[in-house]
Parts: sequence; structure tokens; C-alpha cells
Amino acid sequence: MSPPALMLRLTLALLLAAPFATSQTTSSLHIGGVDFDLSGVGQATVIDARVGHALNRYVAVEGGLGYSDTPQQFGDVRYVLPSAEVQLGVPVGPVRPFVGLGLGVFVPLEEAGERTIQRGETTLTVDVYPSTYTAATVALGADVAVVGPWIARATGRLRATGDDPFEFSGTFAELTGGVGYRF
Repeated sequence: MSPPALMLRLTLALLLAAPFATSQTTSSLHIGGVDFDLSGVGQATVIDARVGHALNRYVAVEGGLGYSDTPQQFGDVRYVLPSAEVQLGVPVGPVRPFVGLGLGVFVPLEEAGERTIQRGETTLTVDVYPSTYTAATVALGADVAVVGPWIARATGRLRATGDDPFEFSGTFAELTGGVGYRF
């Protein structure tokens, strides 16, 4: 099984398990902005659904399934962004700041093929081959208990891509806010 297919299956399994979770599980929805440098450079919006499970007071595992429509060099490329990470957090009253490390995949929804692009008065026809990327992820964030089982969350996440996860040829830096529910 390819790494993108495995990541997508693991992420979907985590998301589908939410209704059967224990009181240590959090499900959340996020929206925010992203600065990216992939096959083009720009800004976009990212939407993310995440499910996390606390292994103990300080360590949690979290899976996410995101979506972003990125305006790139030869047209927009829509990506599905499955990811999984391990988080280390230290609860301080109603706030739980955390740092996370993980892996993810950029799965393009566009097919390879010819695109026609208008640049001023010039029309270009190019062959486009949207790529699937594996990404290392680093996250910094905080959960804040709001009312009962509800939480607010702010997260900064860097997804770095490349042939070697430690030789970054592309980046996807996002800042999101969200609302979650603890089961």
C-alpha cells in the first residue's frame, strides 16, 4: 500500500472512531490561512477536521483531514491533507499548550493534463502534473476549555515537503482557529 493511501486510511479511521471515543478524545473543526511554497507561492485558506486521543495527561495522538485550494503557477490545485501527529502538552488550568510532530501527505484532486492559462494578452498552454507529497509536520498550539466539554483551539502548523523529509523543497505554513468537543 502506498504511503498516501496508508495515511488517508489511518486518518479516516481516526475520524470515524470519534463517535465511539472515551472521555479522553477530542474532535475539532478548524479554519485558517496558509502561506505556501509548493509549485507556486501564495496564500490560501485551509479547512481541517481533527480527532485526538490523550494517551495520558501529557501525550496525545491526533489525526487530521484537511483541504486547501492553492493558486499555483499553472492554475489552482486542490489538496486533501491527511496527517497524523504525536503531541506533548502540559495542562495549566483551563489551557493546554502543546507541541506536535508528525507526518502527512498532500494528495492533489486535480488530474494531470493540459491547461490553458491567460497571462495578460498572452495565452499559454502547459502540461501540468500535480504531485503527491509526503510532509513532515510540526505544530504549536493551545486548547482552552470554554464551557463544559467545549474547547477553543489555536494552532500554527508547518508542513514541509521534499523527496527527503529533512531536505525541504516546499512548505505549507498554516495558522488556524477552531472549536472542539471532548467526549
